Amino acid sequence: MFRHNYTALSERNKTSFARILEFVRSFSRSEVVTDDGNPVLDSRGNQVTIPRVIDTLSLVLSSDPMALLGKSIMLSFIPCLVHTFC
Repeated sequence: MFRHNYTALSERNKTSFARILEFVRSFSRSEVVTDDGNPVLDSRGNQVTIPRVIDTLSLVLSSDPMALLGKSIMLSFIPCLVHTFC
């Protein structure tokens, strides 16, 4: 994991970072299930969830990144990320 000083970023990179952060936060959490497909419940009876794993390299390089996520909406900043970071 890389850590960067947000205040040292250029305005363009701060904008890109904010868009990436918003995009990642939009992902739903994965529900934990047993090998038999039954939901795992916590001590209060709520289904246990975990953060979804995101393969960002595959997303950036994909011609249809939303298909990898099971979503049908194309986000306009994905090409910008390829241009900015590649």
